[in-house]
Amino acid sequence: MDKKQIANPVSLKDVKIHDSFFSDIMATAAEKLIPYQWKALNDEIPDAAPSYCIRNFKAAAGMLEAPHGGAVFQDSDLAKWIEAAAYSLVWKPDAELEKTIDEAIELVAAAQQEDGYLDTSFIIERTQERWTNLKDWHELYTAGHMLEGAVAYYQATGKDRLLSVMRRNIDSIMTVIGPEEGKLHAYPGHEVLEMALCRLYEVCGEEKYLQFAKYLIDERGREPNFFVEEAKRFGREESLKRGGFTLQYYQADRPVREQPYAEGHAVRAGYLYSGMADVARLTGDDTLTTACRRIWRDIVSRQMYITGAVGQSRIAESFTYDYDLPNGLVYGETCAAIALAFFARRMSRLEPDGEYGDILEKTLYNGTISGMSLDGQSFFYVNPLEVLPERCEKNQQYAHVKPVRQKWFGCACCPPNLARLVCSLPEYIYNTCENTVYVNLYTTNDAVISLEDKRIGLKMETRYPWDGEVTLTTDTAGAYTLALRVPGWCRDWTLTVNGETAEVEVVRGYA
Repeated sequence: MDKKQIANPVSLKDVKIHDSFFSDIMATAAEKLIPYQWKALNDEIPDAAPSYCIRNFKAAAGMLEAPHGGAVFQDSDLAKWIEAAAYSLVWKPDAELEKTIDEAIELVAAAQQEDGYLDTSFIIERTQERWTNLKDWHELYTAGHMLEGAVAYYQATGKDRLLSVMRRNIDSIMTVIGPEEGKLHAYPGHEVLEMALCRLYEVCGEEKYLQFAKYLIDERGREPNFFVEEAKRFGREESLKRGGFTLQYYQADRPVREQPYAEGHAVRAGYLYSGMADVARLTGDDTLTTACRRIWRDIVSRQMYITGAVGQSRIAESFTYDYDLPNGLVYGETCAAIALAFFARRMSRLEPDGEYGDILEKTLYNGTISGMSLDGQSFFYVNPLEVLPERCEKNQQYAHVKPVRQKWFGCACCPPNLARLVCSLPEYIYNTCENTVYVNLYTTNDAVISLEDKRIGLKMETRYPWDGEVTLTTDTAGAYTLALRVPGWCRDWTLTVNGETAEVEVVRGYA
């Protein structure tokens, strides 16, 4: 791989979105969604399913006596909330919110065990069951999300309290899992840690974290298959025979470089493919890049809806097969569309190509924000293209489809996931590579962009998506390349520079 072709995002701190379609959504997230979710995490939303999340951390920290409540992965809701809130602080400083986050972080730190372990379900109730069911019990998943929150908060504020907690946690995990003799030759049942480790590596520069991410990806699906061996060891062989929940569901039926198409649980899959793209970029692994391209092509050509929704089946929330795209029965989980957005963004960093921006745009406008109401206080988990309320009520095949958005969910992965995506959108607009600025999305913003030998000021003005006219103004003298994504849907466009029509070549989707 030509390392010089790898693109870097422009920092969240250097891009200010305003007066645009997305600025309204971001304001809703910061002013309504994040405070609402904090109330939900504290079980303060009347008539909504309880979260138990904050209660769990207090119980794990010995501040109160209570059983663990909610799903085994309930900790991840707080982790995603911290991440979303951290992003919002960058473009909307809020001293009270920052104070609340700091207090939440102290609660997380208080729950952490002496050996670095951190998972409230296993601290409160399953004390003898740590690391005995990596396939289903989400210990690595919750660690991954909390690590992502820690990195985001450190980048937003410079405070490393949570980052230190999570480095201790990851170091503890690495004493249990790895290639060395005596360790579990394991990987997550629900991926996300792979992405988080790459972010940690990019922040702190410690090679061991990148190598651990690579190990988790390389080990997945190898023989002897860890999930098969684990199931045998604990007498759970039947767990791999339940309808839909096979090794394919976990993307673990074969090594990742041999996977011919997207398969299994759509969110897990999207997170895995995002982690693969990150590791490919950071290590220069061409074999991983080839696998990412193959899986990407399968998703966007044969298993994706016109809205960017993915994951057709409510059984195991999974991909199914080529062109199986029912409008009413579709699952189309909000988190799955978000995972596709993550994958698209990471592929655009791995190899600049306008198609990644096309899919990112499609998914952002159609497949993700449908999961939240305009006031940021009700949500869709499932996003079908067709809804008949009577059918949802009377036909059990459609029981997963809700005709109206819900106040909250017992499994509330989608709302905080959407919040962290929306609040980090300024990072999605531009990538840079040497002295080239790649423009991936069009929304009104002001940016200060660092290139190889200069910093440039760039102002974008547009009414997009209501109007296709986009004006870019630079205040910086000197030569650099501006690569403008020509949307794949656009059949007729013109470009003027200083008022003069310009003829330019389009290379891999960029003018």
